[in-house]
Amino acid sequence: MPAFNIPVVTVYSFCTTINKKVLVDSLKNSLAHTLAQYTQFGGKLHIDDETGNYSIRTSNNDSVEFSVKYHDHPDDETVSTYGALEKDAFPPINLPSRVLLPRIMTEKHTLTQHGDYAYEGAPVSMFMLTFIRGGLILGVGLHHLSTDVSGLDGFLQAWATNTRNLAAGLDLEPFDDRILDRSQLTYSGLLPGIDRMDELTRRVKYIKLLEAIPQPPPEDFQMPNTSEVLFHFPKSKITTLKSIASLGDSDNWVSSYDSIMALCWRCITRARLPSFSLDTVSGLMHAVNGRNRLKPALPTYYIGNVAMHGRPKLTFADIVAQGAYPRLAALVRATNVEIDHALYAAAVEWVAGVPDKRLIALNMNAFLGPDIGSTSWQALTAHSTWDFGFGTPAAVRWPKPDLDGFVFYFPLRETDEEDQGTELVVCLEDEAMRRLLQDEEWASYAMPRGPTSAVA
Repeated sequence: MPAFNIPVVTVYSFCTTINKKVLVDSLKNSLAHTLAQYTQFGGKLHIDDETGNYSIRTSNNDSVEFSVKYHDHPDDETVSTYGALEKDAFPPINLPSRVLLPRIMTEKHTLTQHGDYAYEGAPVSMFMLTFIRGGLILGVGLHHLSTDVSGLDGFLQAWATNTRNLAAGLDLEPFDDRILDRSQLTYSGLLPGIDRMDELTRRVKYIKLLEAIPQPPPEDFQMPNTSEVLFHFPKSKITTLKSIASLGDSDNWVSSYDSIMALCWRCITRARLPSFSLDTVSGLMHAVNGRNRLKPALPTYYIGNVAMHGRPKLTFADIVAQGAYPRLAALVRATNVEIDHALYAAAVEWVAGVPDKRLIALNMNAFLGPDIGSTSWQALTAHSTWDFGFGTPAAVRWPKPDLDGFVFYFPLRETDEEDQGTELVVCLEDEAMRRLLQDEEWASYAMPRGPTSAVA
């Protein structure tokens, strides 16, 4: 997994009659109790100098950052009002990461060539609470080397439940030790030899070996201007997409996720055409939660990284060719279903055979490159379980990502819309985003919500 803290912000409506000091003290107290259950999240990252193995070290003296900001004065325009955010469907571009997340999480550009945040003693978790006009925003960062978002979901469920229980004088939420059992994802056999490693490399397509350990960016590195636009795919449009993707044949069934990702692959590639030749190969890295694909299945909130990636690839010419969309959807579906227990076993063995784990990276060149990366938070239970005593969040977002070549799916919000479908944010370099917004095929299905950054 990429070495950074997963940046999550949850936006809540907030009643001004609630005592802020009491609320802050309650959250801090329950966080301390919850971290005593989830001890690894209170620890620090350790990197073995010889093998590059990552582990988490904990001690009785561990501390975790929990900071509080107040931007709720009537004249404070640092963050938009809750009402303004709600009106625009809580667009990530209006949720400034440098304001709503702990400073250390925003010092590097996540998911770029220079975005790794892995060093000896790096904190595994950090938190920030920000009061805004009409609402409050909880910023959370759990290191991706410790867990994926499903593990984060379980932790936030527990923290929320513990907050309510402690306030009511009840016991803490019981801790499920099964979520710590790593036996299925631990390799205990003989280390693979050269021939076996070659075989595994051909099987495990979504990770690769770097030639050297990643280094800090050059001093003159300049981040390009990027746009992060929130789009809504209405349910009726998704139904149409699926019908086109399957060619009206039930034997060619594809999921909503497959059909949307195929359209993203096609239209984003077309928006990038001026920067690449038609024979350039583009890979689509789409994440799949494999907890239910292992045998036996892992607990839903297992602490660790179980996200696997499908990686279909084609040339730009093939992707943008007339009538190519059903083929793209079929490729996304095929690389989705091929993720199974055997593939996980191969990946675990391959990782065991790499002498220096710091050289392992995702096989993706999305940032200013030809590839596209995606991940989905749709399965997060935030809108039903992340209730700390003042209601569930109105939105869960990755705050202004400043990225190129990435797509993030968000959990379905509770709205009154009859045709509410899927919300996702597309992150692209400004000029590519300008072209995407003008793409007729894209505009037939994806409706922008909120501002469109520099390309407005």
